[in-house]
Amino acid sequence: MLTTCETAALLHVHPRTVQRLVERGQLEAIHLGTAVRFDPGDVAALTEREKRQPAAAPTALADRVRASRGSRVSFAERLRSRQHEHRAAQA
Repeated sequence: MLTTCETAALLHVHPRTVQRLVERGQLEAIHLGTAVRFDPGDVAALTEREKRQPAAAPTALADRVRASRGSRVSFAERLRSRQHEHRAAQA
């Protein structure tokens, strides 16, 4: 059984990316009390699935996970937008 950090190291991604893979159902997590562990076989299966992806658009696993979140607005952009709305209301 692998920890989140060990799994991230095997996949060459950040531990948060491993958490995102779990959230999206791409990787199964095993909860043992408060500990979260990963089956090395599941990690190997994920790697094999990624190898089978079409080579037309080669991107890193982390980039594909990040891109699949959809178009989200950054905190800074939301803050600028709210400041702009506030200035428009004062005018």
